[in-house]
Amino acid sequence: MSTSSDLRRDLHAHVKRSAALHVWVWGGTLVAAPEILTLAVGAHHAPTVAPVLRALAVLGLLNALLMPLNQALMARGHTTLVLKRTALTLILSAAFIAPALALSLVAAATALSLAALLTALWFTARALDKLDLTASDLTPALAPLLAGTAMCTLLVVCPPLPLLSQIALGTTLYIALLRLKRSPYRYPA
Repeated sequence: MSTSSDLRRDLHAHVKRSAALHVWVWGGTLVAAPEILTLAVGAHHAPTVAPVLRALAVLGLLNALLMPLNQALMARGHTTLVLKRTALTLILSAAFIAPALALSLVAAATALSLAALLTALWFTARALDKLDLTASDLTPALAPLLAGTAMCTLLVVCPPLPLLSQIALGTTLYIALLRLKRSPYRYPA
Protein backbone atom coordinates (compact mmCIF):
# COMPACT_ATOMS: atom_id res chain seq x y z
CA MET A 1 0.00 0.00 0.00
CA SER A 2 2.90 2.37 0.55
CA THR A 3 3.68 2.84 -3.15
CA SER A 4 0.12 3.61 -4.26
CA SER A 5 -1.55 6.98 -4.18
CA ASP A 6 -5.06 5.52 -3.95
CA LEU A 7 -5.32 4.27 -0.36
CA ARG A 8 -9.07 3.66 -0.55
CA ARG A 9 -8.82 1.41 -3.64
CA ASP A 10 -5.85 -0.48 -2.21
CA LEU A 11 -7.55 -0.93 1.16
CA HIS A 12 -10.71 -2.24 -0.50
CA ALA A 13 -8.68 -4.82 -2.42
CA HIS A 14 -6.69 -5.88 0.65
CA VAL A 15 -9.77 -6.06 2.89
CA LYS A 16 -11.61 -8.19 0.32
CA ARG A 17 -8.72 -10.64 -0.21
CA SER A 18 -7.79 -10.83 3.45
CA ALA A 19 -11.38 -11.39 4.56
CA ALA A 20 -11.97 -13.99 1.84
CA LEU A 21 -9.02 -16.06 3.03
CA HIS A 22 -9.23 -15.57 6.77
CA VAL A 23 -12.99 -15.96 7.20
CA TRP A 24 -12.71 -19.32 5.41
CA VAL A 25 -9.72 -20.45 7.51
CA TRP A 26 -10.94 -19.28 10.92
CA GLY A 27 -14.59 -20.14 10.25
CA GLY A 28 -13.53 -23.63 9.24
CA THR A 29 -11.32 -23.87 12.33
CA LEU A 30 -14.23 -22.85 14.51
CA VAL A 31 -16.47 -25.58 13.14
CA ALA A 32 -13.93 -28.36 12.60
CA ALA A 33 -11.90 -27.82 15.78
CA PRO A 34 -12.59 -31.30 17.21
CA GLU A 35 -11.53 -33.07 14.02
CA ILE A 36 -8.49 -30.84 13.50
CA LEU A 37 -7.37 -31.43 17.06
CA THR A 38 -7.92 -35.18 16.82
CA LEU A 39 -5.25 -35.13 14.14
CA ALA A 40 -3.02 -32.68 16.02
CA VAL A 41 -3.18 -33.87 19.64
CA GLY A 42 -5.00 -37.19 19.45
CA ALA A 43 -8.52 -38.38 20.18
CA HIS A 44 -7.95 -38.42 23.92
CA HIS A 45 -7.14 -34.69 24.25
CA ALA A 46 -9.21 -33.26 21.38
CA PRO A 47 -12.53 -32.98 23.28
CA THR A 48 -10.81 -31.01 26.04
CA VAL A 49 -8.85 -28.67 23.76
CA ALA A 50 -11.51 -28.07 21.05
CA PRO A 51 -13.51 -25.48 23.05
CA VAL A 52 -10.28 -23.54 23.67
CA LEU A 53 -9.43 -23.51 19.96
CA ARG A 54 -12.97 -22.43 19.14
CA ALA A 55 -12.74 -19.52 21.58
CA LEU A 56 -9.35 -18.52 20.20
CA ALA A 57 -10.60 -18.68 16.60
CA VAL A 58 -12.38 -15.37 17.18
CA LEU A 59 -9.07 -13.83 18.27
CA GLY A 60 -7.35 -15.17 15.16
CA LEU A 61 -10.08 -13.89 12.84
CA LEU A 62 -10.11 -10.42 14.39
CA ASN A 63 -6.34 -10.07 14.14
CA ALA A 64 -6.38 -11.22 10.53
CA LEU A 65 -9.24 -8.88 9.55
CA LEU A 66 -7.42 -5.90 11.08
CA MET A 67 -4.22 -6.55 9.13
CA PRO A 68 -5.15 -4.32 6.13
CA LEU A 69 -5.81 -1.40 8.49
CA ASN A 70 -2.51 -2.06 10.27
CA GLN A 71 -0.70 -2.08 6.94
CA ALA A 72 -2.40 1.12 5.76
CA LEU A 73 -1.50 2.89 8.99
CA MET A 74 2.10 1.73 8.79
CA ALA A 75 2.32 2.79 5.13
CA ARG A 76 1.10 6.26 6.08
CA GLY A 77 3.47 6.53 9.06
CA HIS A 78 0.86 6.14 11.82
CA THR A 79 2.81 3.59 13.83
CA THR A 80 1.77 4.98 17.22
CA LEU A 81 -1.83 3.85 16.81
CA VAL A 82 -0.71 0.32 15.93
CA LEU A 83 1.44 0.25 19.07
CA LYS A 84 -1.45 1.60 21.17
CA ARG A 85 -3.64 -1.21 19.83
CA THR A 86 -1.05 -3.74 20.94
CA ALA A 87 -0.76 -2.15 24.39
CA LEU A 88 -4.53 -2.00 24.87
CA THR A 89 -4.89 -5.63 23.82
CA LEU A 90 -2.23 -6.61 26.35
CA ILE A 91 -3.82 -4.59 29.16
CA LEU A 92 -7.35 -5.88 28.50
CA SER A 93 -6.11 -9.45 28.06
CA ALA A 94 -4.31 -9.32 31.40
CA ALA A 95 -7.33 -7.78 33.12
CA PHE A 96 -9.79 -10.30 31.66
CA ILE A 97 -7.71 -13.45 31.83
CA ALA A 98 -6.92 -13.34 35.55
CA PRO A 99 -10.52 -13.82 36.75
CA ALA A 100 -11.34 -16.08 33.79
CA LEU A 101 -8.57 -18.53 34.66
CA ALA A 102 -10.30 -19.12 37.98
CA LEU A 103 -13.26 -20.46 36.00
CA SER A 104 -11.69 -22.53 33.23
CA LEU A 105 -9.25 -22.60 30.34
CA VAL A 106 -12.13 -22.05 27.92
CA ALA A 107 -13.18 -18.95 29.89
CA ALA A 108 -9.61 -17.68 29.67
CA ALA A 109 -9.51 -18.21 25.89
CA THR A 110 -12.87 -16.48 25.59
CA ALA A 111 -11.51 -13.59 27.67
CA LEU A 112 -8.63 -13.17 25.22
CA SER A 113 -11.06 -13.05 22.30
CA LEU A 114 -13.24 -10.55 24.17
CA ALA A 115 -10.19 -8.34 24.78
CA ALA A 116 -9.37 -8.57 21.08
CA LEU A 117 -12.95 -7.67 20.11
CA LEU A 118 -13.09 -4.62 22.36
CA THR A 119 -9.67 -3.49 21.16
CA ALA A 120 -10.71 -4.03 17.53
CA LEU A 121 -13.75 -1.80 17.98
CA TRP A 122 -11.63 0.92 19.61
CA PHE A 123 -8.85 0.59 17.04
CA THR A 124 -11.02 0.48 13.92
CA ALA A 125 -12.76 3.76 14.68
CA ARG A 126 -9.45 5.52 15.27
CA ALA A 127 -7.71 3.92 12.31
CA LEU A 128 -10.46 4.96 9.91
CA ASP A 129 -10.29 8.51 11.27
CA LYS A 130 -6.47 8.66 10.91
CA LEU A 131 -6.72 7.40 7.33
CA ASP A 132 -9.64 9.73 6.42
CA LEU A 133 -11.85 6.72 5.70
CA THR A 134 -15.31 5.64 6.84
CA ALA A 135 -16.85 2.38 7.96
CA SER A 136 -18.20 1.90 4.43
CA ASP A 137 -14.59 1.41 3.31
CA LEU A 138 -14.64 -1.91 5.15
CA THR A 139 -17.70 -3.26 3.30
CA PRO A 140 -15.56 -5.46 1.01
CA ALA A 141 -15.31 -7.77 4.06
CA LEU A 142 -19.10 -8.15 4.21
CA ALA A 143 -19.51 -10.79 1.47
CA PRO A 144 -16.84 -13.09 2.96
CA LEU A 145 -18.31 -12.63 6.45
CA LEU A 146 -21.80 -13.55 5.21
CA ALA A 147 -20.49 -16.49 3.19
CA GLY A 148 -18.48 -17.66 6.20
CA THR A 149 -21.54 -17.43 8.42
CA ALA A 150 -23.51 -19.53 5.94
CA MET A 151 -20.66 -22.05 5.69
CA CYS A 152 -20.38 -22.42 9.46
CA THR A 153 -24.14 -22.68 9.87
CA LEU A 154 -24.39 -25.41 7.25
CA LEU A 155 -21.56 -27.41 8.80
CA VAL A 156 -23.06 -27.11 12.28
CA VAL A 157 -26.54 -28.25 11.24
CA CYS A 158 -25.27 -31.10 9.03
CA PRO A 159 -24.88 -34.51 10.56
CA PRO A 160 -21.29 -35.12 11.69
CA LEU A 161 -18.99 -35.53 8.71
CA PRO A 162 -15.37 -36.61 8.38
CA LEU A 163 -12.90 -33.71 8.29
CA LEU A 164 -12.19 -33.94 4.55
CA SER A 165 -15.92 -33.95 3.80
CA GLN A 166 -16.40 -30.88 6.01
CA ILE A 167 -13.59 -29.10 4.21
CA ALA A 168 -14.95 -30.02 0.77
CA LEU A 169 -18.56 -29.12 1.55
CA GLY A 170 -17.70 -25.92 3.43
CA THR A 171 -15.25 -24.73 0.79
CA THR A 172 -17.66 -25.45 -2.06
CA LEU A 173 -20.45 -23.49 -0.40
CA TYR A 174 -18.11 -20.67 0.60
CA ILE A 175 -16.68 -20.22 -2.89
CA ALA A 176 -20.12 -20.49 -4.51
CA LEU A 177 -21.50 -17.76 -2.25
CA LEU A 178 -18.50 -15.50 -2.88
CA ARG A 179 -18.91 -15.89 -6.63
CA LEU A 180 -22.57 -14.87 -6.66
CA LYS A 181 -23.12 -11.70 -8.61
CA ARG A 182 -24.45 -8.85 -6.55
CA SER A 183 -26.82 -7.57 -9.20
CA PRO A 184 -30.46 -7.14 -8.23
CA TYR A 185 -32.99 -9.63 -9.59
CA ARG A 186 -34.68 -8.32 -12.71
CA TYR A 187 -38.31 -9.22 -13.21
CA PRO A 188 -39.32 -10.21 -16.73
CA ALA A 189 -41.31 -7.56 -18.57
